[in-house]
Amino acid sequence: MITEGQVVEAYRAWLRLKIREQRQGLIETQSQADERQDAQYHWQTFELQYLAQETR
Repeated sequence: MITEGQVVEAYRAWLRLKIREQRQGLIETQSQADERQDAQYHWQTFELQYLAQETR
């Protein structure tokens, strides 16, 4: 069973990571995340269509 102390330590580690990322400028804005996800979706769609065409 997970203890409260483990939850607290995991949350602190997560916060340290987020603070470090923010200092390094690695946190995406929501619009950047949306843009990246949109690009991934379009690439995956293209890839699936290409593979489907190749297997015919």
